[in-house]
Amino acid sequence: MAGKTFLGSLIVVWLSIGISSLWCGAAMQQQGQPPVQHVAADSLQKILNRTDTTHLIILDVRPREKFLKGHLPGALSIPLEELPGRLAELQRKVSRNDTLVVYCGNGKRSARAVEILEKAHLPVRMICNLKEGLQTWHGPMVKPQQKNVPQKSGVDR
Repeated sequence: MAGKTFLGSLIVVWLSIGISSLWCGAAMQQQGQPPVQHVAADSLQKILNRTDTTHLIILDVRPREKFLKGHLPGALSIPLEELPGRLAELQRKVSRNDTLVVYCGNGKRSARAVEILEKAHLPVRMICNLKEGLQTWHGPMVKPQQKNVPQKSGVDR
């Protein structure tokens, strides 16, 4: 009899945890907190290859000098250190239909940025974090233009 009581109690606890988790998840959605997905580079590449990217905002949270060396096409640069102070600017750029993709070099800065963005309750459909950063990215990158520098000849004048 004690075994049945324990099993019954276990089921009640399990059900209450499940129901409260569902309730908390629904409450978070009602508060306007967008869902977050941590995506691999190949998944992000599929998202970027979609024909309709009008509702896609790409956010690079690396230091500006790294952004200037190369970044994803169409990316907006807001370094992680500046993000809390620039949330109002970002809120003006996004809408409820947008997916916000956040990336950095290895995924650590972008994970911290996602935490900041979640707490800010940005009005977006979803936030995606490139979980291992650009180190796993094999897609297109915008690189700075090389200036036309004359090549030195073998003879100095």
